[in-house]
Amino acid sequence: MAMMICEERVASPDDGSRATGARGESVPFTPAFTERLLALIRRLDGESDPVLRPHIARVVAAITALRAVSALTPGSWTHDLEPVAGSVGALVMTRAADAVADLAAAVLGDHAVIDFGDPDTIAWSEFILGVPVLHVVGCTDEFAHAAIAGRGLGLSQR
Repeated sequence: MAMMICEERVASPDDGSRATGARGESVPFTPAFTERLLALIRRLDGESDPVLRPHIARVVAAITALRAVSALTPGSWTHDLEPVAGSVGALVMTRAADAVADLAAAVLGDHAVIDFGDPDTIAWSEFILGVPVLHVVGCTDEFAHAAIAGRGLGLSQR
């Protein structure tokens, strides 16, 4: 999976249209991406499955939070958190990716990783299997947490 997260950049090179974040970085989960996910859910009748509803709600909340964080402009961050805007954005983005991967895996089941020849099912495997990498590539979650605690909140670096 070709996504990169760091203090300076959040990007998905294989997604041609991206939203721009508070520090000018690119973020995934564009309307085209979410439409593709919605089409998958609808095609597999996931909307009517009560077990999937909490997954769907988590995805909507996570992507909404990501878009909100991405829309912040310099100077709009409170409590002097602007220096860690990239870390906050990275953490929110990884949470959104986790939610999307969990939903796609729940909708697809075995089809997420085994190619049964169904259209647009195995295509999600790269995303689902690649999401854990987002937590360690570039800037790990722990580094982001430390940056927010230290530079953003002035807490001890220990």
